[in-house]
Amino acid sequence: MNQPLISDVSAASTVDTKLVEMSGLASWLVKLPLMLWSDMKMVTKHGKSQNFHDWFDEVFNTLDIIASTLLYQCSLEGYWLKAQRESPESCDSPDSIASTPPGSVSLDVNNKRKYHENFETPERVKRHILDLKSSLKLKEIESGTAKLRSRGSLSHIPTALNKLLSGEIGYCSEAVTFEEEDVYGTIGNAQLEHRVDAVTKKYGSKFVLAIVQSQSTRALITHLDAFYQRDSSIDDCALPSNTATELEAKALVLQKTEGLYSFKELVIQCGPIQLLAIGGFYGQIGAKNKTAFLGSALPKQCQLSTDETYSILIPFFQATYTRTIRHLRSYTKANASRCWSFGSEEFEKKEFMPCHPLFYDSHPKRVNCKRNTASVASLLLHSVAVCKFSRQDHTKLKKIFAKIPEVLAILEKCTDIPQTLMELREVLETHDTKSSLLAVLDFSVILERQLANKEEIELIFMSKELSEKALTLYKSYLAHSVKEVNKKVIKSLEK
Repeated sequence: MNQPLISDVSAASTVDTKLVEMSGLASWLVKLPLMLWSDMKMVTKHGKSQNFHDWFDEVFNTLDIIASTLLYQCSLEGYWLKAQRESPESCDSPDSIASTPPGSVSLDVNNKRKYHENFETPERVKRHILDLKSSLKLKEIESGTAKLRSRGSLSHIPTALNKLLSGEIGYCSEAVTFEEEDVYGTIGNAQLEHRVDAVTKKYGSKFVLAIVQSQSTRALITHLDAFYQRDSSIDDCALPSNTATELEAKALVLQKTEGLYSFKELVIQCGPIQLLAIGGFYGQIGAKNKTAFLGSALPKQCQLSTDETYSILIPFFQATYTRTIRHLRSYTKANASRCWSFGSEEFEKKEFMPCHPLFYDSHPKRVNCKRNTASVASLLLHSVAVCKFSRQDHTKLKKIFAKIPEVLAILEKCTDIPQTLMELREVLETHDTKSSLLAVLDFSVILERQLANKEEIELIFMSKELSEKALTLYKSYLAHSVKEVNKKVIKSLEK
């Protein structure tokens, strides 16, 4: 839009340049466009003024304000240029080679450059910089603090953990979100219980070999147990959640207390499903060493903190896994037999796996070991968990008792070999047998009596007394032995 100059106004209102010069204004100022003067709209409205003198006074006052502003800016620029010319360092100053006076509005972008930027970098300097960059970068990569450049959804994992995994394995940092329709949607004609089982398998297996990491620590999860917290009729082994359900998977370190014993647990909460880590490795970001853990309680020296925020990386392609009954403290509950424990097949082939209470003698570290009270307790608890006791289980019990060194020594002295567990108990009572051995034998005799001549019996409606005895089996005769096997596994990694 072209705005009129003062000289474009009618002859009667034209400003005399002599008056301007007499006022101390430069003649070129009169030709400035009105767009530079915010208060000059009234210049072209002379016809509306009372008289020429009033109009001229208003114009003069406005011109005076504009002139003062422009002259002030010009004086600043002149002062700066003069100072530059008079300065003895002006010729040698790097900043004076290509710069703009302060306060200047002639350029929209400041083009100041450092002195060395006016010269090309020598090739040998470029090579030295690249070598230095590569050296420092490799150190960061080795320590696990360097981030992988974006390659789709693939993410970098710490070097210390990467060395644990065989072959190339990609990880992604995309959030895993629990989908409600998986439970309440239509999955064939399956009942809700079967749908929950399918959903738990879907999300539980997804986090096998997952990596959780904060700003200072990280952990690789090789084994985990899954719990469905929304419906106790489907999973009465799960503790109810104390917080609102979040659909997006989140890693947490929880502080727990059991009696006088305080410990930490690493869990991944994904909607109503809680995944409890029962095996893996942890360490500090940037460190080359890593420490193994087996069991739900993290070691006391574990650096994973309850105060930190953790991100989750999962394998880009789902890891191969095994599935079995969960590692519980109590197997007397109705849903104790659910196969919601997931483990890495890769690590189990390396014999890295937690000792299972229900399969105590099946662990690789128990091969060729002598049978003991824990061996009997494990077999009995397996029957309690699956709510069945068969003739085959009864035969296994008798064979295990016969292999226990203390029992074997007594039987070798007997002329008549006991045919039942009840007869065995009578024989052991006549000798100074350990109370722990007699306790597990008492539980075995109860099941033997109930079995009688049947091929199999169900243990769904166990008496309160029998349930309490089953709890004692684990706490008193099995828990310690399971921990000892786990310690043996971890110790073997130190060799």
